[in-house]
Amino acid sequence: MKKKWIGNLILLLISTVFALIVVELVFRFMLFSKSKSFESLRDPSAYAVYPKDDSEDFHNEDYWKLVYRFRNRNNIENPQPLLGWWGFFNRETLEHVDEEQMQARRPVLLYGDSFAKCVDSVRCFEDILNNDSTFSSDHYLLNYGVGGYGIDQICLLVEETVDRFENPFVIFSLLTADMDRSMLQFRDAQKPYFEIKGDKLELRGVPIDQSTDEFVKDNPPSIRSYLFNRFRNSILNPAKKQNQDKKEAYIEGIKELNEMIITRAHENLKKSGLDYVFLIFHPEHHAASEWRISFLRDLCDKHSIPSIFDLDIRENDSTYASYDPYHYAIRGDGHPTSYMNTLIARELKQIILGNDNLGIVKEINNRNLGSVVSRDIEYYKNQILSSPEWLEHMKEKAEIRGITLDSMIYLDAKYMMETKNSSR
Repeated sequence: MKKKWIGNLILLLISTVFALIVVELVFRFMLFSKSKSFESLRDPSAYAVYPKDDSEDFHNEDYWKLVYRFRNRNNIENPQPLLGWWGFFNRETLEHVDEEQMQARRPVLLYGDSFAKCVDSVRCFEDILNNDSTFSSDHYLLNYGVGGYGIDQICLLVEETVDRFENPFVIFSLLTADMDRSMLQFRDAQKPYFEIKGDKLELRGVPIDQSTDEFVKDNPPSIRSYLFNRFRNSILNPAKKQNQDKKEAYIEGIKELNEMIITRAHENLKKSGLDYVFLIFHPEHHAASEWRISFLRDLCDKHSIPSIFDLDIRENDSTYASYDPYHYAIRGDGHPTSYMNTLIARELKQIILGNDNLGIVKEINNRNLGSVVSRDIEYYKNQILSSPEWLEHMKEKAEIRGITLDSMIYLDAKYMMETKNSSR
């Protein structure tokens, strides 16, 4: 009887495993077939496992490989060996397509992602500045922006191209979310990436010599079961709660890596003796207190990096009686509008044409920050939460007052906001 019971149990286990394998294979067939009947299943975030963030999910390589598979992204057959994909420049020589138009004028080189490159429906920075007679009489802007680039790729492109030009003015632009992209080995396609070894950055993932199809085929998503991951990521999973420690550790990793990349770019430009400014884009739909923008402000202050922030330019704009986000960001897209690009171009023109570039950057920042609408309490709460020492002090104060920690943080943040505003 006992042997029969054990035999039945083994048979049940084998049958269950076999059934699960069959179901998984059928599910994969549905996912990766070309049938539109299963289109609703093809959400990369339902299968990739990565830390979630309030304002920007930390999409990993699995997510982007599934985006490539599910959405039939274009296969890059001959990738750029260092950068992966490229923009308005020659894949082999990196010569900009408009370089001949520059003639004897001083080159102004704009680097960045799609916020620098801008979308087809708006007036881009080169359209605005190169058609401005005051600017274009002695200067010519070449847009080296490339959609989807991380800060690592932007840095590498600057290093590879800036020496092509005599006495250029360099605009190193970045979007706050570009910091997340520096953590990836694959996004729109295979990309270079840096790893920290000791106190140095080491470049990995190059040369890039496979087509995107070949790379994804050789390096598929590291997902063992799509069916299990769909359940794991769904609201049906009672254990779905975010691991806060894991998220915070990932954020610290983002900060550490990007600080090294940005300071590398800053130091290289500084040593070269060139005029330059960092232009930092912050998505309009992200809060002014979001951790990425706070980190980048502190980083620029810490290393004396000449920088301007589009957030400050937006908030300083007095053209309209009331604030409408769609004056500045394209509805449903998020990229800057023609109007926003014009505001930024005006500030860039003032810096580029001025005799004292660093002084003008400081003047612009002082003017913008001096007239920015009051920082909300969340901004100061974020500052407290990001400092372990400060947070510990808040715990002690809360215990002394006999109130909750959240209440103490709110009161301190409110006090800081009121003090800051009254000093202006």
